[in-house]
Amino acid sequence: MFYTLKSKLILIFSLLLVVPLLTMTVIFTQHSKNNVELITKSSSAQTLEQYAGYLDMLGGQVEDAAFQVLSNQLIQRWIGVRSGTRIEPSQTEQYQLNAEVKEYLSQVTLNLTNIASISLSDRNGFVIGNDSVYHHVKYNNKDWYSYVLEHGPSWVGTHLDPYQPHSLQNIPVNSLIIPLVELDSMTVQGIIKINVESSLIQQPLSKIEMEQWRTVQLVNKQGLIMAGNESDSLRSADPFGAQPAGQALLNVLNSPQWSHILQSEQTKDAFKLKNDDGTSSYWFYRKLDALNWIIIGEITEKELFRQIDQMSRTMLAIGLGLLLLTLAAAYWISASMTRPLSKLSQMMRRLEMGDFQAAEKVSVARRGETGYLLHAFERMAGRLNQLIHDEFTLKLRKQDAEYKALLMQVNPHFLYNTLETIGALAAQQKTEQLLDVTESLGQMLRHSLKQDSDTILLSDELQQIEYYTFIMETRFEDSLFFSIEKDPSLEKATIMKFMLQPLIENAVKYSKEKLRYAHIRISMQRTSSDFMELSISDNGEGMSEELIKELITVAYSEDPAKVLGSPGSKIGLRNVLVRCRLYYGEAFSVNIKSQLQQGTTISLTLPVNEEDSSYVQSNAGR
Repeated sequence: MFYTLKSKLILIFSLLLVVPLLTMTVIFTQHSKNNVELITKSSSAQTLEQYAGYLDMLGGQVEDAAFQVLSNQLIQRWIGVRSGTRIEPSQTEQYQLNAEVKEYLSQVTLNLTNIASISLSDRNGFVIGNDSVYHHVKYNNKDWYSYVLEHGPSWVGTHLDPYQPHSLQNIPVNSLIIPLVELDSMTVQGIIKINVESSLIQQPLSKIEMEQWRTVQLVNKQGLIMAGNESDSLRSADPFGAQPAGQALLNVLNSPQWSHILQSEQTKDAFKLKNDDGTSSYWFYRKLDALNWIIIGEITEKELFRQIDQMSRTMLAIGLGLLLLTLAAAYWISASMTRPLSKLSQMMRRLEMGDFQAAEKVSVARRGETGYLLHAFERMAGRLNQLIHDEFTLKLRKQDAEYKALLMQVNPHFLYNTLETIGALAAQQKTEQLLDVTESLGQMLRHSLKQDSDTILLSDELQQIEYYTFIMETRFEDSLFFSIEKDPSLEKATIMKFMLQPLIENAVKYSKEKLRYAHIRISMQRTSSDFMELSISDNGEGMSEELIKELITVAYSEDPAKVLGSPGSKIGLRNVLVRCRLYYGEAFSVNIKSQLQQGTTISLTLPVNEEDSSYVQSNAGR
């Protein structure tokens, strides 16, 4: 295909357009991706830095409030009363002290707008907040409670706190928990819990104006989500109010990069990580020292380069359109030059396959040099077709004459042997047997004189063989035995006339010359849907390897004229093989197996035709 002139022109035009376009697209895409990656890293770092500054400010403000409350003398006096280190006041004085503490906590809360509420809890489960006092609070059952008492201040993730002002009880909060220390004895007597509405943390997080962000999360060093635009911590059973990380974040937390983040002295950085689905993501992080949290965000590579990929696809689509236009133009230009040559090539290809009529019918324009060349070739093809047709007809007639001549040679050979048998019976005055043999011979002669067809049903041919075997068994009596194995599926198959009888005559002749008892076996079988095999076996003297090779040569390459002129003693078997070759062509094959003094088997493979002889006649000229 690619060696034609048209294909070469189309290929050249296509390469001149496609190669520069693809090169430009690849270079542009790669350069743009590099620039976008640098810009994204810079802008993402700035975005996280701004948010981190806001959280550090918020965390610092909450810590200042916590230490302000802890160092207040009123709070220290309340701690001493609750811990029993001071003289226990009267119940009225306790109520007065609690009221003063509530008023102080309310003042601190009002002065610091980012703080939702402040509460103090002692070890006995007594909690005092901005506006309420609670007994038997179960803070001490929380894991974060014991953690803070043992390790110091800690932030708790988004959760609901029922021990704060009623209006805030259904609002998610984040809390800073610090130990409630009695400064005189430096003993921990409980905790201070400062609540900040989670919206102050989550809303700025959700307003990060970058569409390519897939997720931004606040996590603690244990890998639990403390707040984020995808978290639902209200459903969390974690004592710290934290939510387990999603799958994408889990991949980061289980990767070596997470250990590097925790151990690194750098407060911010970025890295690339491959996801389970085969895609890649860019991860950015920023550590928050005030809250002991880490801001970590993901931008998928697909979203990051989405616009560039869309532009690349657009350029490729434009390139494809230009390529189609180029192919159309190249086809139009090349067709005007190569159409006449293509028609000439088409005519020559059909002529090579032997389709002369189709080659003659190819319409051509008789303009220019190529048109004249095509017209001359068309006339040459017509003349060549006529010459071949005449030669083929002459060859068929010659083969038919040779076949008829061979067929006529069979009949005298058979008649000679049969008349010899009749003469022997007459000499022995076996009148009844003579009549039977004569009637069998008459049936065979009546059949052989029919010239209406060269083929016969296999069943009719076997009937003639039975007439023949009756004559032979009558002549040789018990010293000759025939067996015929029929295949019912071949009942309607057709074969050539007088094909089996000469082979059986040869088997009888070469078996009786050396043996006192001869056994001739005739069998047939269908080897496939299109072919059958006829076999004649004897127990005679057998054949030499040289004779077998000679007969095979006769079957496939011998000139029929040589068989016509050969001596009578060599006509029978050669005659049948040459007739089969002339009649069946390449559909015929022969196999001869023989061992000296043990016998011979001749197997003929023929096409199965159950209707007429059209198949074999169509192959007669091969």
